[in-house]
Amino acid sequence: MRGADEVVRAFVFTDIEGSTRAWQADEEAMRRRLVAHDRIAREVVDGRSGTIFKHTGDGCIAVFADGADAVDAAVEMHGALVETGLRVRVGAHLGPAVERDGDWFGLTLNRCARIMAAAHGGQTLVSGAMAATIGPQAGELALHPLGRHLLRDIDEPEDLFQVEPVGSRTVFPPPRTVVPVVGLPVERSSFVGRLDDVARLAERVDAHRLVTVAGVGGTGKTRLAIRAAADAQVSFPGGAAFVDLTSVGDPDRLVGTIARAVGTPSADTAGAGDHDELATFIGYRRLLVVIDNAEHLVDDVAAVADLLLDRCPRLHLLVTSREPLGIEGEVVQRVAPLPTDDAVALFRERLAGEADDADEQRIAAICASLDGLPLAIELAAGRAAQLGAARVEALLADRFALLAGGVRRARPRQRTLEATMDWSYDLLGDDERVLLGRLSVIAGPVDPDLALGIGADEAGEARTAAALASLADKSLLVVGAPLLETVRDYAASKLAAAGETTSARDRHLRWHLDAVDGLVEEASLDEARVRLQPRLADLDAARSWAIDRGTTQAAAELAARVWPVHVLRLELTEAQRWLDVAAEHDEALSIDDRLRWRVGTMWTAGARADALAGLTFAGEVVAMAPPGHPLRVSALAFQAQAVAHVDAVEARRLLDVAWEQVDPSHAEQPVQLRTIEALTYLSELDLVRAAEAFAAAARSEPAAPGYFGRSALVLRPLCLHLAGAHDEALDALEVAAQLPGVDDTFLQAIVRAYVHATVRPNAAALRALLGAIDDRDPAAMTEPFAVAAAAELARSDGDTALADQLFGAMAAHRWHSRHEGLAAHVRTRLVGHEPVSAGEAWSTADLVDQARVLAQA
Repeated sequence: MRGADEVVRAFVFTDIEGSTRAWQADEEAMRRRLVAHDRIAREVVDGRSGTIFKHTGDGCIAVFADGADAVDAAVEMHGALVETGLRVRVGAHLGPAVERDGDWFGLTLNRCARIMAAAHGGQTLVSGAMAATIGPQAGELALHPLGRHLLRDIDEPEDLFQVEPVGSRTVFPPPRTVVPVVGLPVERSSFVGRLDDVARLAERVDAHRLVTVAGVGGTGKTRLAIRAAADAQVSFPGGAAFVDLTSVGDPDRLVGTIARAVGTPSADTAGAGDHDELATFIGYRRLLVVIDNAEHLVDDVAAVADLLLDRCPRLHLLVTSREPLGIEGEVVQRVAPLPTDDAVALFRERLAGEADDADEQRIAAICASLDGLPLAIELAAGRAAQLGAARVEALLADRFALLAGGVRRARPRQRTLEATMDWSYDLLGDDERVLLGRLSVIAGPVDPDLALGIGADEAGEARTAAALASLADKSLLVVGAPLLETVRDYAASKLAAAGETTSARDRHLRWHLDAVDGLVEEASLDEARVRLQPRLADLDAARSWAIDRGTTQAAAELAARVWPVHVLRLELTEAQRWLDVAAEHDEALSIDDRLRWRVGTMWTAGARADALAGLTFAGEVVAMAPPGHPLRVSALAFQAQAVAHVDAVEARRLLDVAWEQVDPSHAEQPVQLRTIEALTYLSELDLVRAAEAFAAAARSEPAAPGYFGRSALVLRPLCLHLAGAHDEALDALEVAAQLPGVDDTFLQAIVRAYVHATVRPNAAALRALLGAIDDRDPAAMTEPFAVAAAAELARSDGDTALADQLFGAMAAHRWHSRHEGLAAHVRTRLVGHEPVSAGEAWSTADLVDQARVLAQA
């Protein structure tokens, strides 16, 4: 029974056979072929009243209202494409589907895609439903019945027909449909997710003679290999065989185990086997052999694989292992944990509705905690069916105890999560075991320098580097990415058992103290942010360890050096959390660290529009730092910026003092001083000169704009807008929008939203402005824009009383110096009115709340 939105349509799918290899062989030639394919397909489909609504990379999908038109188009298109030398497979089917936004959906399209996939290059296949539509043109077309076939992932079989012009009869091999998988294990549970991985692996198995699926234990390598082998088996007339090495501990039994799996008549039942006999038996057969769980015999499997691939030219091997074989011709496909959606789907599938409290958010949290590892997720789903999802989530801190047990007849190493990790750990060498334990103290990405810094001691850097590379090969880590929590927890338990936790964490702390020493004064703010950002988790862990250890001076030193990343990202609460640690232990710090935390507190106060507090700390830095010290220049610059809105002359005097002490070669201080000079003009409402000065500041930077250069480019459009040059302001905003930099995209969003909200005040623009503000920490940096835009909106709606109240309240407030020009402009909007008393009494929160009310009206 069709749904209300469904209509019957005919669909045609095309695909260029062997496109991946063709792209690799000659990318330019393949690009020309694809252009020819698209041109021919478009001309034919358009001529038959059809529509191409989707391109699929190396093919297309067309829809027709009439089945006969679709068949004619398929045959005509196919003939034209063959003449270009393209081997294209075409499939056509008729049935109900749903159209939405120009795209089509439904089982009809799935079946049509499978029909196309069953065709060979140069062949057109149609379904029984499509064949039945051939009417008057039947005399021009020949239908060759190919029988009923089972299509992949479709329950009902399909009658397939080969269609071509009368007089043509091309003989193809049987359709690439599902055949009984005699040599592969039967799947007892559904296969969830990873459809792209399966397709990619099946294609690689067909194209390459040795493919290794590598990944950490529990990622589902075996299931992936079996499913891909089943999909690829139609390309192997010699069949497919499955070799399970889990219980094969003796290398002498390896050849015999393979021989039995492929059906060698005289295979020794005791396990021994003859290499020559096995190679002779396989011979020239196009055979696929899946060798599962090779990691504990990796050298022996590599030797046998090398021999067989040399002796058997049509043999293909698909190997699963926790590390590659490392021989010539090997293609490695790494298996990552499941993405969130697939992980949740797997959990739900295995749970089968047995836990009432298994809501989407809780399941996602469980799956994330288990790193998306299929084995762990399946074990957790079993526990959730017994204990409830909430209890499982609460107990995951001790995941190895929780996930003991499992499927009774599973392989021993797959019955528990800990057994899976034990299997990997037992295969490591001594250096690898020691290093893995020490790496467990790394909270963020495994950086090679950090790994060597905390891992190398008596072994030396060369051996430690070799151990790191080996751990990566064995899928226990990815260099540049964090350890999986499962691996980290297991390794941490081994580190604790060896009594090395304290020494490893001490090395971790010391390495980070050295890594960030001098960063605040030597690097630009951008460079500091870039260097610190990837290490935030480790810096936090190092600080916590220093506090727990009682080495408060080390914690304070660290805190004094890492504030730039938080201030630049406007994470001011987090910045202050670090700076407070340094302030508490000021007397124990060196003069450099005492200056560093004061400068950090100065900028944090400035970002919160607390000019008095900022000036206090700036004054301390000026008094403490010797002339010419980079942080003294920063403090003088801050003083100039802070007083610019009340005394532009004094601000310029302070800038002159700073210019006398600045190092012209410093990464960013010259452009910083020029940007602050532009702010003094903005505070005086000399908007044209301010815009010119901001542009000059940005141009003065020799390389790509840094933090202050980007700020100048973002604030210039604001000056132009306040001066009434709205079009020029919008153009300047587009220039600023091309700038990189995480920190100032926020300021860009605020300025952009404010300009749009006030050029043509409307609730949608104001909502966008408030939305950009809501999720950020430093309200004082952004609230003026929201309040001013709300006042403009009230005035455009005719509520002049509320508008004057908002303008008056804003004029009575003291904002950040960046916004003083905005506040001065707002005062001109009072049109002779004094601030309304109610507005004067409003707090900043009251102002922003009123802005939100207007935005929601």
